Amino acid sequence: MGILKTPDNSRLIYLKPVHVFGRDPSVADYILSSHSCSRMHCVVKWHYDHWVLVDESKNGCFINGELADKGAIIRLFKGDTLSVAGDEDPQWTLVDENCSKPALVQLDASECRELNALNILPSEAQPECQIFKGGKGWVFETDQDTHPISEGSQIVIGGKRWIFYPNQLLDKIEFRERSHTQTLTLEFSVSRNEEHVQLSVNIGGKIFDLGNKTYHYLLLEMARYPLEDDVDNIKEQGWITNDLLLLNLKIDVNHLNVQIYRARRSINKFSKRLSESLIERRRGEIRLKPCNILINKDPA
Repeated sequence: MGILKTPDNSRLIYLKPVHVFGRDPSVADYILSSHSCSRMHCVVKWHYDHWVLVDESKNGCFINGELADKGAIIRLFKGDTLSVAGDEDPQWTLVDENCSKPALVQLDASECRELNALNILPSEAQPECQIFKGGKGWVFETDQDTHPISEGSQIVIGGKRWIFYPNQLLDKIEFRERSHTQTLTLEFSVSRNEEHVQLSVNIGGKIFDLGNKTYHYLLLEMARYPLEDDVDNIKEQGWITNDLLLLNLKIDVNHLNVQIYRARRSINKFSKRLSESLIERRRGEIRLKPCNILINKDPA
């Protein structure tokens, strides 16, 4: 992602798609302290396929020591050095000219971690939480809680505090699946000893074969609850406590979180929307999204 760095490597700026520099904390993403700087001094932003600088100040910006034309859109290249309102202020060098992606940045800006649509953190070996794109926003999920996060949300992972930046490109148009209007059916084919669980997903008549995976047994166990649940309210149907699910599966919470992550990742290959919505969680409980469920068990 776009990164500016001081010559002595003491400070980093991880660029948002539109990054404002100025003295006014209410509008600036990076606060300039010099009185010669304007409230909104300049903007560094992603423009089509590259970074540009737009000077909005009274006293000017400098690129490689030359005064930038005020109001002009000036392309930046890797290695370009920027300064504002005179040489007495810090200089910054563009050391990474790639487009900014959704990311977590440590509170002291010492480290940045780019995010995909689905993430298990800090790693599959140490699964504390998941962060994933859910509908129109982002979701932070642990085994005990699920809640939306937005720009500036602070999250503790691995004993470190991180700030979340969605870094959504303003000119990007997302085409969404219309699967929410279609009938969803999960069909399980289970061996007699339940050692093998095959899963296929039918979305509006289109069938996807997910094969035989170990995490399908997790989905199978969750699928049994709405079939046996006599609750009429669909909002309360099929929920199972984490503790009971762990007891039934004979696994620990870390193993559970890894299996949920792998199931979502597998489904994401053919349906991003279903990957986001199939497994629902709330404090201390989990369930499959309400849908049609078929369980075929081998009689042999």
